[in-house]
Amino acid sequence: MKLKINSRDVEQFSKFDELIFDKDYLTVNVLLVPLQLIDEIHAMYISDIDKVINGKLCPNNYQMIFNTKNQNYKRDLASHLKYCQGPETAKQVKLDHLLKPYYPHISNNKLLQKLVATSQSDLLSPTLNYITFDFETVENIINEDNVLAQLEPLSVASAATINDQITTLYFDLRNGTDFIEQWISQLFEVAIKVNEANQSNIPEVQIKDKNYIPFKPQVSVIGFNSKKFDMNLLLKHLIKNKTKIQYMGSTTQAKQTIVSHQDYDFDLRFIDILSFIPPNNTLKQFVEKFGTKGIKLTKGIFPHGSFNYDNYNLVLGLTTPFTKDDFYDKLNNKNISNEDYEQYVNDFTNFESRWEYLKHQNIRDVTCMINPINHLIQITWEEKVDMLGCISLAQIASQIKYKYCYDKFDINASYNIVNGFDQFKVTQYWWNNKVKGYINQDEFAKRDTINNVTEDDIDWIRDKVTNETCHLCHNKFTKENKPTLDRIDNSIGHTKQNYQLACQICNTVKADKDNDISKLKIQLMKYAIHEHLPMTINNESVYNMLKECMQGGLSNVYHQCNLKGITHINKLRYNHVIKTITSYDNQHVVTHILDLDFNSLYPSVFSGIFNKNNPYTNHQIYQAGGLTNYFKCTSNNSKQKARDIIMNDDRFNDKGQLFCVKIKGHIDEKHINSHINLAPICRKLTYNNSMEQIGEFMYNKMKSQGLTVDKPNTKLTSLLSTYNQFMCFTNYI
Repeated sequence: MKLKINSRDVEQFSKFDELIFDKDYLTVNVLLVPLQLIDEIHAMYISDIDKVINGKLCPNNYQMIFNTKNQNYKRDLASHLKYCQGPETAKQVKLDHLLKPYYPHISNNKLLQKLVATSQSDLLSPTLNYITFDFETVENIINEDNVLAQLEPLSVASAATINDQITTLYFDLRNGTDFIEQWISQLFEVAIKVNEANQSNIPEVQIKDKNYIPFKPQVSVIGFNSKKFDMNLLLKHLIKNKTKIQYMGSTTQAKQTIVSHQDYDFDLRFIDILSFIPPNNTLKQFVEKFGTKGIKLTKGIFPHGSFNYDNYNLVLGLTTPFTKDDFYDKLNNKNISNEDYEQYVNDFTNFESRWEYLKHQNIRDVTCMINPINHLIQITWEEKVDMLGCISLAQIASQIKYKYCYDKFDINASYNIVNGFDQFKVTQYWWNNKVKGYINQDEFAKRDTINNVTEDDIDWIRDKVTNETCHLCHNKFTKENKPTLDRIDNSIGHTKQNYQLACQICNTVKADKDNDISKLKIQLMKYAIHEHLPMTINNESVYNMLKECMQGGLSNVYHQCNLKGITHINKLRYNHVIKTITSYDNQHVVTHILDLDFNSLYPSVFSGIFNKNNPYTNHQIYQAGGLTNYFKCTSNNSKQKARDIIMNDDRFNDKGQLFCVKIKGHIDEKHINSHINLAPICRKLTYNNSMEQIGEFMYNKMKSQGLTVDKPNTKLTSLLSTYNQFMCFTNYI
């Protein structure tokens, strides 16, 4: 089947798009291949979709792909199909098999890990070479009567920094309607030199890991406020036969767009500098706030509204400056000052035509970004974080924050993490499972299993576990630190002659990886456990319970106005006879405004400052490190165990144990007035703000203020009861 198309309308199709017109019809898979050179789309029938995608596609939702070469492929597929209900199936979180420390400042960079492990991190330097870009647009009036217009690209400029030298590119409609494609082509050529400059600053180290694949280099192409219009404008021009797009963001905002081209050994990474600074900054403010001290930007003026797509060439081709009337802004009903216009006229004398003045303005907008970007890179590198290796200010902050947690980390130190745990006891059941697992591993890897350990070797393994320690971390084996057989020669199976005992954590981290990096990760794991630093969650029940605790994104306002020395303290009173609540002002006047400290409001930080209003854990709030225990209260003993943890006197000092618990609770009616002014339960609830739900007074008040009523509303609500529901609570809330 062939379909004639316009080459400009070529789009990329998602391989997961599913179009079903009638479920009674036979549904087949079709591969659409746009052939841009001959303006056709070829539709090819796919007889076996699994061969096309080189995996197994879920037959229910047609979205999840399973790797058929994975040894657990059949198990994973069967487990998925058991719960998959089709395209609408809720996404399932994939947790780590074992707890892992969270260290984002080095976790995704093998090169940095190698340098840290070998005490050579000083050899690293930040990414200093990049490209900036900016578009200028012109209105294309679609319907003059309805003032309907769309913006079309008029020109594009870019500036590349290559070892402190700046190279600029500029294209506009005079180069043809395909000037953006011409610019992109030249952009890749300039990026070759930018990439070479960046690569020359990367130290050469050897990573001995057979599975290690070096990251493909990326050249950052940075815009200002480009995540919305500029990237949406650019995307359709980036989609070519030889390119592949990796898009991160929403349908309206591109957080990051990576463009791979088969002719180049690097990628272009389009980002917006506004992702790295606080919001609501203009280009002028960006340059002057974040540039080196004293730098100023005199923003040029250009009357974009004085011409449109139909007459741009005629207007911009003139050699005379624009008149002052051309600068009149119809939308805001204002014009530039006489002083600004005189400055513009003086500037224009340096250019042959309005086109040349436009070129000057466009290039200046991209070159002026370089100084503040360089300054931000240097500031960020003071914390040993590569700004252009991140995608947002939040990621930079996270890396800096967690880097401080590991400031005292020493790769050669001894961190004992097994004190207080019982020694591991070898049982026949445990050993039988290990033997079967080792045989399965070796058979899958096509290793000889004739001399493998057997179930009859129970006395041998019991003696080894009792008398030996982990050969990697040198800790004894406990219930939390179970033993495994670490093969010396990975080409040979699990035999008595080819083993070293290693704890499960160390063996999992080590695998077939570089020895230096393995040592680093093992030490980081032990340090995180030793110092109670944040760890990932490996228990799905715990994950789901903690997810219920998240109440962010909403605020709860008790009193909207409190003025020192003026406002009377407002209180609430409950009448249990007529079941009403009265709001009243007492005789006392506000003298101080009390608020919790920032860290107490945001438990995502590691610890809060001393706050006498928080009675728990020695008046400080702490973030939990890793999961130590999880149990369900199904018996009287387990319920009592939970009560002992919750009511333990140590909850008031720094020996207290952090916990999360799901319980039901309420405040008896006769005690409501003791708690009504600061209800102890805050939960995000969705309810209909109808008169029946919120009462006649509040309903009429909202209606008179023009607020929406009789519709579902989500609010952070203060409660005096869980209303017979299980709700999650922690030490602090």
